[in-house]
Amino acid sequence: MSRRRRLPYDASTCFSFAISETECAVGVVARSNGRGTILVYFFAPWRTDVALADLTALTPAHATLVCRAGDLGLLEGKWRILGPLPGWVRDGWPVPVFGQQDVLRSHIWYAIHYDDNTLSEQWRERVPGEAGAQLPEDGLNGYVAAEIGVRQKLGLMPTPPRRT
Repeated sequence: MSRRRRLPYDASTCFSFAISETECAVGVVARSNGRGTILVYFFAPWRTDVALADLTALTPAHATLVCRAGDLGLLEGKWRILGPLPGWVRDGWPVPVFGQQDVLRSHIWYAIHYDDNTLSEQWRERVPGEAGAQLPEDGLNGYVAAEIGVRQKLGLMPTPPRRT
């Protein structure tokens, strides 16, 4: 009989990773499906000596990036766990609707809806291009890809253009 290993994080866990010698990004785990997929709100830039007490005013509306990602960065210690966000309330950190551009027909966009607990796709609907382009980009990122996404949002790395 195998015992399930306790994960070193849960919803509300804050963590950080360096984006430069003096700055870091902070992530807040908003959901975890318990099987390696997490929903993370990222905030940047912060001082590298950021502490939980500095993060009490974080809200999803001010996130640099929100995405679904793998938890390997947390499991392998690549993302430094700071602890639970003080005052975190699950309902205040929703699973957003994500946008996906059709690979073959770039003028077509879909809104992707995910389950609040399993983070699995529930349904998709076609939406106007402008509306789809305003949604967070859909996908499941590895931890390095998530870090790159944050750096791109901050202008620290080039961002490939979305097709039009």
